[in-house]
Amino acid sequence: MRESTLRIMARIDALYLEDPCSGSRRMVDYLAREGIPISRDRVRNLMRRMGLRAIYQKPRTTVPGEPSERFPCLVDLKEVTEVDQVWATDITYIPLRKGFSTWWPLWICSPARAQLETFQQP
Repeated sequence: MRESTLRIMARIDALYLEDPCSGSRRMVDYLAREGIPISRDRVRNLMRRMGLRAIYQKPRTTVPGEPSERFPCLVDLKEVTEVDQVWATDITYIPLRKGFSTWWPLWICSPARAQLETFQQP
């Protein structure tokens, strides 16, 4: 890698530490004010190579509804009289470097105690 590119990367890193909300467009403006002519594509590629991403508020695509719209619990736990009468489960996706893993907890509700068994994908 050229020395001029390393100097630009060091300056991008310093500017990013001052303002982590700046993306490639604002970074080009900052560099232009300092007299460094550089294209937005090159700044974007250098930021991607350095692992820098602008911090901004992401859109909230999942907004919970009103409490009256949520699904109520259909099981009255006071009426559970036998073991294995009520089961509850959940699936959680755990991101990994290459792909993901799943975790499936299984709750077996009994009158005396709640029991938790987990099954994890190999």
